[in-house]
Amino acid sequence: MGVDGYSIGAMNGATLSTQITFVIGEDGTTGKVVEIVPAQTPTANEKDYTWGYVYSPKAQSFTVTYVDDTTGEELTDHDFTLSGVTDRSYAKTLASDKWDYAAAGYVLDTDQNATDPLDSLSGTFGATNVNVVVCLKHGTTTQEETGTSTYTVNCTGAANNPTSQPQTIDYTRTNTVDTMTGLVTAYGDWSVTGDRTSFTSIMTPVVTGYVADKASSTVDNATPSEGTAESDTVTYSPVGTVTITKPGGTATTAAYTNDQSDTTKVTSFSVPAVAGYSAQVTGATLQSDGTYLPDSPTQASTVTYTADPQSFTVTYVDETTNTTLTDHGLTLTGVTAGSYADQLASDKWDYAAAGYKLDTAKNATDPLSELSGTFGAQNAGVTVYLTHQTSTTTQTQTITRTINYLDPTTKELTSLTQTAELTRTVEEDLVTGAKTYSQWTTDT
Repeated sequence: MGVDGYSIGAMNGATLSTQITFVIGEDGTTGKVVEIVPAQTPTANEKDYTWGYVYSPKAQSFTVTYVDDTTGEELTDHDFTLSGVTDRSYAKTLASDKWDYAAAGYVLDTDQNATDPLDSLSGTFGATNVNVVVCLKHGTTTQEETGTSTYTVNCTGAANNPTSQPQTIDYTRTNTVDTMTGLVTAYGDWSVTGDRTSFTSIMTPVVTGYVADKASSTVDNATPSEGTAESDTVTYSPVGTVTITKPGGTATTAAYTNDQSDTTKVTSFSVPAVAGYSAQVTGATLQSDGTYLPDSPTQASTVTYTADPQSFTVTYVDETTNTTLTDHGLTLTGVTAGSYADQLASDKWDYAAAGYKLDTAKNATDPLSELSGTFGAQNAGVTVYLTHQTSTTTQTQTITRTINYLDPTTKELTSLTQTAELTRTVEEDLVTGAKTYSQWTTDT
């Protein structure tokens, strides 16, 4: 009968390898009952023998294996084997060789090991020794993370662009970090640490001579997880111009005026009034107050002038009869600054040929001769006051009378003839042909 963990060594010259019969003996030192084999086989007539023996402890060993349950890998660089013999201590070797996995960032996987299995070892080799597996997982620690979200509006396009002034929101969160890999295994929630909790709308500054493509810039509230930098771009473009070309060709060009309340707009402009002309505006729309608003704040507009229609009438009045000679009136038509000289020369009435003359009490001179021949912004009608021309002729006649008388002396009948020269004037109205006669008169 053997003892676990030990091998039997024979005494008294017995050779175990040749023995086939076993005798039960007793170890006088330990009192343990063992199987012994005598050096020779006793016969039935021989007395019992008492045999001496020794125990030799067997060689023993077991391995300690570390397993990373996080990755499922065996950590072979840290495995070790404890070797010795039965009932001998391995405590010092264990203390020396076991791995300080905590210093490397590992912790026990308590789902697999309620406690460290090495702490449960006896420290002495037994008759049998089971290998030990230490199940580990990665340790974790917490790490503070900070973040900043920025919102910047950049301006471009102008000769002197406004300076950008970024807005910032500061955040912090606590993350769980794998102590082995340094990787974050769980992210905490962001919380704002500064006074600013949201981005505000930024009004676009007015730059004289330029309009912007947006009046303001706005971004939704952002967190570092959504991107730490938000930006927007405001693009300025030169304002358009208005060119005003006056009658006669003089032109002036001026840039639109910025609308101080909205950087995307310009204000309306005024169009100068020119008497006798109508303004023609392109690229702008008439407003209720009479000004013009550019259709596009960056496109040019023009103002030109078109001559207004003009006309005036020429009326002839017969002052002799106090009647208007409607058959001879005329109307001259044209446009401002246009000539009517040819029309007047062609259409005016030759009143003298009709027997009229100017009424110099009303017209010192013929008013038509004083006209400029060009239409003005305003053109008054012209009245030509006339009177009838007359012609005066003299009529004469001789009147003869004969007086017969008896000469008292001679008693003869004598005739005496007398003549008288009579004259009168005849005034003829050359318009009507009517004649007016004066009384006959004689010189004596």
